[in-house]
Amino acid sequence: MTERTGDPSAEAPLTAVPVAAPSPAPLAVDAWPVRPTAAPAPPRYSRDPLGAPPPDLVSVPPTVRLRMQPPPSLQRTVRRVAALIAPPAGYEADPCPRIGRNLAVLSGDGSDTGRALMAEELRRRAQMCD
Repeated sequence: MTERTGDPSAEAPLTAVPVAAPSPAPLAVDAWPVRPTAAPAPPRYSRDPLGAPPPDLVSVPPTVRLRMQPPPSLQRTVRRVAALIAPPAGYEADPCPRIGRNLAVLSGDGSDTGRALMAEELRRRAQMCD
């Protein structure tokens, strides 16, 4: 080994390394060997074993649409049960008071449409109330 000093002439001489001869010519692009590439396999996602089963979308006709609803609440449930038990506010089981109010409004209307509606209300009153 040579001790390194500040003098560059004291270092080991450089030697030439033989270089291989270049190839005659590179292959043309169309002459390269073509390897068929297989399509990448789709990723395999596993279903959650504790989750819900996948929906059966094959048996659902495409014209059926599922309407989204808000989650059930206690207030909405009480209102629905109350609507089954008691009629809503303003509901009249007897049509006679409504027919009387309609006749009072239509009595001032002298148009052809008003007369036709008045005749219909008179017919309904004769059928249901008298």
